[in-house]
Amino acid sequence: MALSALPGPGRWEKHSTSAEIFATIGKIGWGTYILALIILVVIFAIIYVVLGLIPIVGAIIEFIIGPFLMVFAARYICQLYDSAGTA
Repeated sequence: MALSALPGPGRWEKHSTSAEIFATIGKIGWGTYILALIILVVIFAIIYVVLGLIPIVGAIIEFIIGPFLMVFAARYICQLYDSAGTA
C-alpha cells in the first residue's frame, strides 16, 4: 500500500537506477547512511529482545506495535533520503 501512494510526477524515474540511488547515498554520506541503518537495527533489536523476554504478553505487544515500528522505520529512512536534498 505504501508503494502505491509513493509515485508522483517524475518520482519513479528519479531513482530508477542503482547509480542514482548510490549518488543519493553519496550525497548523504556513506558513513552517515550506514550509521543511521545500524542505529535503526539496534533500536529494533532492543525493543524486540526486551518484548521477547515476556512470554505471552510480549508477543501480543510485538504484534500490536510492529506496524507502528515499520511506519517509524519508513519515515526514518525517508527523512534520511530527504536530507540529501532530493525529494
